[in-house]
Amino acid sequence: MNRKGQFSIIAALLVAVILIATVIVTYSAIRSSPVSDMPQVLSAIDETNFALKQVLGFTIGYYGSVLQVTGNATYAKMLAENYLHSGLANIANMHPDWGTSFKVNRMSLQARWYEKASYSMGDLEVSYNLTGLGIYGISYGVTCKLNVNIIGTANGRAYLRITKDENESLINLGKSNFKFYKYNYERSSWEHVNPAIEPTALSDGTYIIDLPAGVDPDSYMVQVEDQRGIIVVASSHTRYAYTFDWNPKITLIDRESFEGSWPPSGWSANNGWVNANVTYNGTFSASFSKKGNIASGNLTTPVLNCSDASAILIEFWYRNDGCSSGEFLLQCYDGNTWRTIADLGANSSGQGWLRYYQKLTDSRYFKSNFKIQWSAVDVEKDEYIYVDYVSVKKEISLLIPNEPMVVELLQNGTMRWLGQKLQFTMQAKPVPPIPVKSIRVNQTINGVNREVPFQIEDWASDYKIPLGLANNMSVFSNRHMLVFLVNRDVSKVTIWWDGRDTAVQTRYAYTNFYFNDNPSNRILRNGRLTLQWSSSGFTITSTVGGMTAIADLMRINTRYDDTDPEWAYTIYNGVVRDIIHGEPEYSGGVTDCYNFYAHVVITLPANTTYYTYQLRLIFLESADKPRTITDLCPIRIRTTAGVTLSALTENGTLGLYPRVSAAGTLFYNMSGVWQHRWSQLLNSSLTRGFGIMFPRDSNVKLYYFDSMAGGNTGCLNVSDSRKLIEFSPVKRLRVSGFTSSLDICWYGAVVVFDNTPPIYRVVNGVPTGLWVLVAHPPIVSVVAEG
Repeated sequence: MNRKGQFSIIAALLVAVILIATVIVTYSAIRSSPVSDMPQVLSAIDETNFALKQVLGFTIGYYGSVLQVTGNATYAKMLAENYLHSGLANIANMHPDWGTSFKVNRMSLQARWYEKASYSMGDLEVSYNLTGLGIYGISYGVTCKLNVNIIGTANGRAYLRITKDENESLINLGKSNFKFYKYNYERSSWEHVNPAIEPTALSDGTYIIDLPAGVDPDSYMVQVEDQRGIIVVASSHTRYAYTFDWNPKITLIDRESFEGSWPPSGWSANNGWVNANVTYNGTFSASFSKKGNIASGNLTTPVLNCSDASAILIEFWYRNDGCSSGEFLLQCYDGNTWRTIADLGANSSGQGWLRYYQKLTDSRYFKSNFKIQWSAVDVEKDEYIYVDYVSVKKEISLLIPNEPMVVELLQNGTMRWLGQKLQFTMQAKPVPPIPVKSIRVNQTINGVNREVPFQIEDWASDYKIPLGLANNMSVFSNRHMLVFLVNRDVSKVTIWWDGRDTAVQTRYAYTNFYFNDNPSNRILRNGRLTLQWSSSGFTITSTVGGMTAIADLMRINTRYDDTDPEWAYTIYNGVVRDIIHGEPEYSGGVTDCYNFYAHVVITLPANTTYYTYQLRLIFLESADKPRTITDLCPIRIRTTAGVTLSALTENGTLGLYPRVSAAGTLFYNMSGVWQHRWSQLLNSSLTRGFGIMFPRDSNVKLYYFDSMAGGNTGCLNVSDSRKLIEFSPVKRLRVSGFTSSLDICWYGAVVVFDNTPPIYRVVNGVPTGLWVLVAHPPIVSVVAEG
């Protein structure tokens, strides 16, 4: 495996700054100590022992500072040992007449960070002589330690207990000693921020600290530094748990808060149900109270077609002022009968607004005439019922193929698949700046939790240029991405970390489980798919079983680059994927297209029948030489196989499913029909073929040049007779007078299949295939745990 890496110049400079600053502070602290000014009070031995303890404290602080910058415990200990010996020499020079000499018998440094209970500590055993005073063979052992324990968080305040050495409460820290980690999304980096006001310190070492603005109270990290310079980085969590929901949701009622006409369109409200100004959200809610002899009534939703549902999600807020059990019911209609599914009046009176959520999986409710109603039953005088902010969704179980998809986790918490962000149900959580070697990945697969392979990659230019696998002696930053595979059997992914400074990288982060690559012959193999790179031009031949497809990359104005591609095999024999990239050069230039740069990134995921592409064009300002583009085809896929193939292409959607066209033609951005996210050519037995698929973002970018051309120019060009598919942002109309700058990138995947899942097929009347992964990727939720 290609695993190049080294410490950056910036890290080295930071270490140098830390060393200089620490040495100055240490020596000034020792020299200015009142102990040295009062030799009549303290003996020479006491003064020497005190100085040794001070030097150990500063050494631990220096060790932590280097560890924080580099993540490399070995390197940090080496520098800290040098620093300690420098400190001992300084102690000896404080009283030359004492003739002080030291021998370090043992020194150990240890840190356990990024956990609720974190610490930094060091032990030192020294033998020394004071020959000028006739003192020999003194042995001295000392321990320094700083403990930080995050007790909890409440009302925007963090509760920390801090002790030192032998569990002695530390109560003299101020706001400058606390630095919380805050993620700056604009700069894509972590920042340190101090609390705005001084913390409250209790006698047992407990600190009550107002969290700075922008710090997530559910998942935060804080650096604590004491007067000795010892630092500890503690975390309120030790892992992120990501839940993957593979079944798409269709919204049937979207946060109905009864703000318009009463009752809302399609709803029915009888016998005392009205809209009221006691609300959870907005101005009005639905309310019931006894009016005269009317003590019962129903609020009913419109008819909701749930005949194709696999689950029904019901969510709303309610308030019960006085009703008891049996007086406030939630009911659902199963097509024949109203059935009570919850007694909202039981044990809820006087508790204010309460959230109700239920996922119905009982198939009796999966009917075309499903409805929900809130029923008031024999309500007494001065009893009130309120309902607000109603949402109802149905979950659809698609036939998802059991094929891996590649997930990229970026530092800002974003997850990507084929260059497009996965949807989160809540705010994503940035990955903390922890050592790469500490990171682990677990997955819950068919209910079983286990550690799985992953790789951490180093990228540049906003994740556009791959650099290789990350050095395991580095800290996770905005140039890193954590990459792993998931499929439909994965319900949960847990990213966690080992906070010990002695932690070693798990074998799941560097062991090759899948690949058998031969870059010297330009061949990559992932166990199912073989890629062969050409020796000239940007052409890739992919083979699965007996099916072969050829991809020709980056055609501009009918011109391909036919020079030596000089592919860079950035990662081969990888853990979960290989990465190769190169730059088409177009020797002699491209007619009528000037001042541009092209870049291609190909990844081969483990155990898949597809590879992915990232095709980038950068057009520079070209006012002096306007461009005319008549043909732009970033990727063409074809085959020379002697078999008759038929085309199937997405041509719009019908609900969750694609409309499929069997035509060999141009598919462009027609009125109301822009979804052309995949196309495939396959044989008559529907077992062998090839195709292309890409996410929504790249589908939209297929039409990027339409506005420049003054009409629909971008399209998929599908020809079953010529056995090819072209992804062509410029095809039907030319783009003239193009002088502005533009940086554009298209992402997608090339699929080859031979008795393996195609992009599209129908099983028992239900569409399935790899198209599901681009049209309906999983929805993710995340919580901080530990």
